[in-house]
Amino acid sequence: MDSVAYQKLLFRAAVGVMASDGEVHDDEIQELELACKNTGFFSDISCEEEFKAALDELDAEGNSFVGRLIVDLGSAEMAPAQELQLLEVVLRIIYADGRIDDNELKFLELLKKQLNIFKKLMEMKYSQKIYQIKL
Repeated sequence: MDSVAYQKLLFRAAVGVMASDGEVHDDEIQELELACKNTGFFSDISCEEEFKAALDELDAEGNSFVGRLIVDLGSAEMAPAQELQLLEVVLRIIYADGRIDDNELKFLELLKKQLNIFKKLMEMKYSQKIYQIKL
């Protein structure tokens, strides 16, 4: 997946998890701003423009925003490192306001089902056990 498309999807995922509990908290916005300023996660996009676009999309689509986002995440061909980075950003947002909402956990569970990294880790884990048994 190319860098700009990935970063836009990553940003939408951050906004999606913010909105999953029904409100966007200031602490969550600050965490996303920190990620924009202090990491290379969003180096090829304008965070301000993406935030406005994501909020407009969220306002227009309501609850279907998160559902469509999950579908988009499932169909994206991300490298394992991109999937891990996506999880990091989502977890940073979840923990930003000091509480974990049930809907944020549901979002995380839906996300987990869409990512291949978990399948790859399981294959690696079980492949290693099979290898050890053959010794």
